[in-house]
Amino acid sequence: MARRIALAAAIIIVAAVLVLPPVFGARARALLEPGLNAMGASLAPDAAFVVSFDDWDAGWFSSTATVSFEAIFRTPPAVAAVSTDLEETYRTTLPGVVTLYHGPVPLGGLGGFGWGSAEFVVDAATIPELQDFHAETGVSEVARLTALVGFLGNTTIGLSVPPISTTEPNSGTQVDFAGLEAALSLAQDGRRTASTGTLQGLSATVPNDVTFEIGETTWGVRADKEPATGLWLGQGSGRLAKVVASSGDTASGLEVDDVQIESDTHVDAGEVVGALRATAVGVRFGEHHLDDLEVDMTGTGPVAAMESLAERASGSLIEMPLTSVMLATVRGHQATLRIDPLAFNYRDMPLRATLDVEYHGDREAEEPVAPDFGELTRSTSAELELSFHKDLVDAFGIDVVANLLPAMARLGLVRESGDEYHVHATYSDGELLFDGEPVDVALLAALMAGI
Repeated sequence: MARRIALAAAIIIVAAVLVLPPVFGARARALLEPGLNAMGASLAPDAAFVVSFDDWDAGWFSSTATVSFEAIFRTPPAVAAVSTDLEETYRTTLPGVVTLYHGPVPLGGLGGFGWGSAEFVVDAATIPELQDFHAETGVSEVARLTALVGFLGNTTIGLSVPPISTTEPNSGTQVDFAGLEAALSLAQDGRRTASTGTLQGLSATVPNDVTFEIGETTWGVRADKEPATGLWLGQGSGRLAKVVASSGDTASGLEVDDVQIESDTHVDAGEVVGALRATAVGVRFGEHHLDDLEVDMTGTGPVAAMESLAERASGSLIEMPLTSVMLATVRGHQATLRIDPLAFNYRDMPLRATLDVEYHGDREAEEPVAPDFGELTRSTSAELELSFHKDLVDAFGIDVVANLLPAMARLGLVRESGDEYHVHATYSDGELLFDGEPVDVALLAALMAGI
């Protein structure tokens, strides 16, 4: 009995191997082109690309085709008053055939199974113009593009770029690219996407002049296209191991260590909510070194306002300044921004701040755009909590602020507590208060001007 079951299973497997490949190929062919084009359409209105597969040569386990690619990049006018919509279009037909492998097959770094996969290698054999680059760097394969069609119709594009090092003969500039692995997937309906990737590192050095380095960078993003606004909302995270920049004099250089970013955007009770959290182990600029930086930011805006902004941004021209567009977008609505906390430490001298800003809108205004800055300030309220070590300003060499702090303390604008200064300021209905007491704005402006 067991032998009969095993024999039947073997016959089924053999039949599947022999019969199913062209079925998978037909399904992959039907899904690949629409999937790629849905991915291209999802970039609108800023860009779009269209892919077409021609001259199909169907085989049993694989098929080949030539591929034409067209990309359109929308370039907004540099000046708001310019009423022209500029576009740049790039068209090409890949110089070689692309092979479609009939699934189910795992595909390199993309992994998983699907209906089928396609692969295209960018090298001197397919693009003769790369022959000089190959001779200079010794890199035969500049990039490898892959596309995988999943069983649920999702399309995933993978990009792999190998390590590349090159030196410019005249200046001696050395560029070292450590490699890139990235993947972007899109659901069949064009409304769900995900991206992951790792940049191994990049550095550029000009002898005795400039050094620039980016350490390993990783990211992961998942998002859905919100129907009402056309905005991509979801979660993302990333990590940047290091950034180093210097120009001869190391004392004026910049170095950032271990930056991590997390973001989340979603719709809650008719409001678009965006949250961003960023941390850094250290930031050094010149002789100053900040430790343990931390920022949390949250902003909200009504879906109707975001829809208005999307409509204005997708037009063929923008005839108003950006500030007017933003004010017109939030008019009659409410928008908030929260930073909690802004915190860092320098040689055991901490700074910590929280900030809340709320724009109430002007529900009674008939004009679609706030005409001046005064209206904006009357429709805005804010609250600031700030504390910092007394020696921190001196340590950074900000003499103007250091000289003002004692006078501000006498006026009650700042409070002294041990070795720290504290500030609690609120602004509402055109009135500025420090620790609950109104302050003459003219006096404050004169103080800040050094009068």
